[in-house]
Amino acid sequence: MPCSVARHDLNRMLDNLKNKKILILGLGREGISTFKILCQLFPKNTFCLADQSSNRSPPDSRTGWPRT
Repeated sequence: MPCSVARHDLNRMLDNLKNKKILILGLGREGISTFKILCQLFPKNTFCLADQSSNRSPPDSRTGWPRT
């Protein structure tokens, strides 16, 4: 059975994230994708990124791509 979220529920969840500090755990594919979309939706929010792997660079907040 597919998971469905009503549009008003999604809007309410997104409204709840405005002006909040957001922690993203894991900088794998999903973590970076989440960071990229949330930076676009909430450019004024503060983001904290955490990952167990010490060899990953945090993504650039402007582009969402890993720094080189």
